[in-house]
Amino acid sequence: MADSKRLSRWKRRARESGKCDGKVVDSVQVVVTKRFGEDVGEALIPANEVVEWAGDFLQEFRKSSAPVQPRLVSDRPVPKWLAPPQGMFKINTDAALNVQGNSAGIGVVIRNFRGQVMLSSCKNFRTAFSPVIAEALAVLEGLRLAKLGGFFPTVLESDALTVVQDICRNESLSSDVGLVIDDILFFCRDFNFFSFRHVPRLANKVAHGLAKLALSNLGEFVWSGDCPLCVENLVMGDFPQTM
Repeated sequence: MADSKRLSRWKRRARESGKCDGKVVDSVQVVVTKRFGEDVGEALIPANEVVEWAGDFLQEFRKSSAPVQPRLVSDRPVPKWLAPPQGMFKINTDAALNVQGNSAGIGVVIRNFRGQVMLSSCKNFRTAFSPVIAEALAVLEGLRLAKLGGFFPTVLESDALTVVQDICRNESLSSDVGLVIDDILFFCRDFNFFSFRHVPRLANKVAHGLAKLALSNLGEFVWSGDCPLCVENLVMGDFPQTM
């Protein structure tokens, strides 16, 4: 009976504190009664633990009943590589720099409308170019390889916004990168159709992987109709996408 009185006092304090709804307190009493009997002295656990159990029960109830904080979920689609229209090819280029090693690497991949790799390449330069010049050289290398392989008509994508903007202006620039831009525009004359697009890095992952590979390998490597194993999963991850 002493424990019954303790439980009654606990109920009264819970109500008076204002921290607990009366219905919740009554619910706790119902659970205690059904679980331990009308007389808590007949409980299946020691009587002196009943009040403590009731308090723990109430705390767990509060936690489970607490409102869930809303989470912000972005519905913005993740950028992905898109295949060119049927009958066209797409070149993706990128550059990577190793400032400490005084070197630069460029990567090129050319794919058809099915996403199949027609050609991939990585090339290492033992020179510390600026990022803009390195990206422009990657574009120039992509055009050179497309011309050698006869991949026409072509769309070229790069994640270097400044370089793409400079090319699309179609005018000479009085800077070091301007010399490379002039060579790019000269190469474009040999293509019956050509367009340049800026894309996010996530839509240029294969070329980026090839550029990173170039940093750890001296010289130039070209894979005809294939790609190195280190970017194979990235190529497969781009299937299937259409413009």
